[in-house]
Amino acid sequence: MQWILHKLLERLETEQQLLSEELGNWISGTEMKRRTEPLYSLLREAPKGAVGISCSGGICFTVAMFSAIRVSRPPVFFSSKWPISELKAALDESPCSVLISDHPIHLDERTVEWNAYQVYGFHVFIRPPETVIETYSPEGDWIGQFTSGTTGRSKLVIRSWSSIEDEVNALEEASSVSTGGIFYNMAPFHHSYGFCGGLIWPLVRGSAVFAARDFYPSNCRKQWAALKPVVVYGLPFQYEFIASAPGADLPYPEIAFSAGGPLTRNLREKVNQHLGMLLTNNYGSTETGTICIYRDMPVHETESCAGWLLPGRALQLTEAGMLLHSKGIMRGYWTNASVSGGSSPYLLGDKGVLRQNGSVELTGRIRPVINVGGIKVSPAVVEEALLQHADVLQAVVLGTPNAGFYESVSAFVELRPDSRVTVEELRKHCQSALLPLEVPRHVRIVKQIPKSETGKIQAKYLLDLEQNHSK
Repeated sequence: MQWILHKLLERLETEQQLLSEELGNWISGTEMKRRTEPLYSLLREAPKGAVGISCSGGICFTVAMFSAIRVSRPPVFFSSKWPISELKAALDESPCSVLISDHPIHLDERTVEWNAYQVYGFHVFIRPPETVIETYSPEGDWIGQFTSGTTGRSKLVIRSWSSIEDEVNALEEASSVSTGGIFYNMAPFHHSYGFCGGLIWPLVRGSAVFAARDFYPSNCRKQWAALKPVVVYGLPFQYEFIASAPGADLPYPEIAFSAGGPLTRNLREKVNQHLGMLLTNNYGSTETGTICIYRDMPVHETESCAGWLLPGRALQLTEAGMLLHSKGIMRGYWTNASVSGGSSPYLLGDKGVLRQNGSVELTGRIRPVINVGGIKVSPAVVEEALLQHADVLQAVVLGTPNAGFYESVSAFVELRPDSRVTVEELRKHCQSALLPLEVPRHVRIVKQIPKSETGKIQAKYLLDLEQNHSK
């Protein structure tokens, strides 16, 4: 058994406080183990395969995760907020033989028949043995997490437990946090950032975890004040709302991490002014884990600075972009019952340079171009043109299939409140600023650009919208 799994299971043999979602109500290691027993017994008899977990609560998520680890099954984490159609599609194509949820899921009209059970408050679905996709590594030495779908469909990322161990050790070395203490985690556990740093790292190092089940700014501020955490894990919008919420002064943690979006100067100024603290930028991805941190990022710093590389990480700057050398890189994407696409060095989705002080400065995104009849169109150029219109609040440009031309340029636009601009007016605006092939063939005005729990644009839902509109 790998060291990290051994350390996690060790926590189940102690009476030390392990996890909580409610002030004054802590679950010990032995109590956590007791809660895993019903699922543990069921999983021992279930068909071989990975264990899907779709839980909105931190305690239920952790119980399900430990149950999978105890039977040496790989856990695969699904967002509990996915539409049922997306969950069904991802589940049927996954290597999971079991799905565990803390909320009802109606898997009717599905392509694969799943048998449903209720086990001590959990909803459990088990796949018939003849329909299980054979996993390439059934020993339980990996986990599965989905990308947020920023540039297209969500992909299932396969990361080894050894890559998680490498990330945890690098965070420990770079952060030098006091022994023990409480980690206050407002980030979702199914997300790589909230899982590795906000759950596994504290459990391995012997700290306790308080999971904010629902984000209500005033309540989170009350919890933070009472817990006096050594480390806080949050998202930019959460710090924004907490800084605005009424309440007592907050104790300054040793580190307050933020990820999922850039730490803008306005946000850093607001947090510093109202909370009296500096935030720490956490830069990484589902495929790579944490790459850089910027400890106590100053208010005057540009938001393009990602911080300094964690131990064991190195960047190679090439014409194609930044290549990351790290043991924390994924094994690959799960596609058609196989894993591919993971290797070191790994080409990051951002462009960047190294400053003289060793920090990493991001200079832009590497985005796929849109192939319009053999001519390459940059989505960023089209988005910039749309944003120059006074009524456009946000714009996302994607390539959508078009027989004979490979792809079409499709734009999705969120307008400012009370705007009455029309699609035709937006297209005329683009015609005055762009080349003919760059002008969006389709412009869709949407009420709101969809975003993930971490604030990232979810292009996958826009692609679904365009597909449904074209039928």
